[in-house]
Amino acid sequence: LRAAFSPNTITGWTLGVSAYTSRVLNVASLPTPSPTLTLDVTQTILGTDLIFLNGAYELLTEYFLVRNKDEAGTATTNNHLYYIQLGREFNGFVTPYVRHEQMSLDESDPYMNALSAIDKRIETVGARVRVGDQSVLKFEGRFITDNGSDSHQEYGAQWAFAF
Repeated sequence: LRAAFSPNTITGWTLGVSAYTSRVLNVASLPTPSPTLTLDVTQTILGTDLIFLNGAYELLTEYFLVRNKDEAGTATTNNHLYYIQLGREFNGFVTPYVRHEQMSLDESDPYMNALSAIDKRIETVGARVRVGDQSVLKFEGRFITDNGSDSHQEYGAQWAFAF
């Protein structure tokens, strides 16, 4: 479920809120001598976003609280994920942008542990290049820090188009 509010009196701003809930159940037999792994979690994701798109400028932000209740035990864990991105379009076709995103996870969360997810901080620098009305190229570099200490870099390119 998502609801958004874009007041006509404040051009370009949108405020959104969202909610999602689901039961995650997995039973997988692992090779002997490991026991059977069971995951039974009720997951609730609450989110909010704030977007500003006006002329050449963009501001994109999202925050999510991922709450996992371990139905096999009694623990409920909270995980926090967010990002903020700033960009500016030049000459109607190129938009450089910067982005900061972060995941702060509860180490005792059975669902996040099953995904091998860890705390992570990512700084991104990139550019979108419009090559037509329905085609965009994107180039970016990501500087990633896992668990506050292990760092590495990734570089990527993407061509997105619609027809």
